[in-house]
Amino acid sequence: TSLEVLDLEVEYFPHFFSFFFLVRFNPYCFLFLHCDSQNNQLRYPGFDRFATVVRHCPALHTLNLSFNLIGPLGGPRLARALEYLPNLRVLNIMFNDLRISGIASVTAVLPRCCPQLESLNVSDNALAVDGTAHLAACLPKLKHLRSLSMCANQFELRAAQHLSR
Repeated sequence: TSLEVLDLEVEYFPHFFSFFFLVRFNPYCFLFLHCDSQNNQLRYPGFDRFATVVRHCPALHTLNLSFNLIGPLGGPRLARALEYLPNLRVLNIMFNDLRISGIASVTAVLPRCCPQLESLNVSDNALAVDGTAHLAACLPKLKHLRSLSMCANQFELRAAQHLSR
């Protein structure tokens, strides 16, 4: 098959259904270039199952996980999944309530595991000052990054200072 796009963009598609759908196509996961799984309630701990299958998709260029409320506990699981996605160019993790600990896990692996990343959306994740510090430390290492969206993250002046360095 030449299936390259997996679109799971179905509002409130329960996490266990998306998991079983992915498992059903697992032999073809290595071909997927784009995975859109926004607004599917992939909350932790259900996100574990999704992340386990996505790791078998090393060709992925685009991963859209926006509006899934993965949460801070899901951040390390997302980071482990990213370790298997060396070709990722677009990562949208908007509105996932990652907070400081979740974004710390993700930014720790991004430069090493996703060196081709061109677009990153971390908007609406309650990053605050400490979360932006983790993000700021990661950004210079993302040599191909051209687009960064980080709206609505409870920033203060100190957060902006982290990013301006």
